[in-house]
Amino acid sequence: MEDEDPFERLQRRMERLERRIAEMIEETFNPPWDLGERALEPLYHIEELKDGVVVTADLPFVREKKDLEVNCTESSVEIKAKMCQPVSFRRWGTVQRDADFRCYRKVIPLPFEVDPDKATARFKDGILEIRIAKKVHRQKIRIL
Repeated sequence: MEDEDPFERLQRRMERLERRIAEMIEETFNPPWDLGERALEPLYHIEELKDGVVVTADLPFVREKKDLEVNCTESSVEIKAKMCQPVSFRRWGTVQRDADFRCYRKVIPLPFEVDPDKATARFKDGILEIRIAKKVHRQKIRIL
């Protein structure tokens, strides 16, 4: 097995840290809803595995798989889900507004490149679990 260059490993860790800091800043200044689309962002968790990633999302009021759409790229997962009943907020925040939300929508950046063709998803009792394999970079080495 070939040893990995410590500088490349450090560079990847720094890139992950920079992405996470950018995500935290975005989460701080952008609310987890979109009034125009009447969409909420679901709660989610990313678990990094040796050979891939598991994204788990909590989708209350979503009952059936047909109400879900999951799209995956090499760097992100997009979740769209239609609720079986609207969720209403009354008198929230510093500005008193009423809002009814009818769906969930979230694009989740992934911590490393994945292979979208190897993604699988399972939905049960309002919990969506998406498993995606890490992208394997193989390169043929020319022998001199």
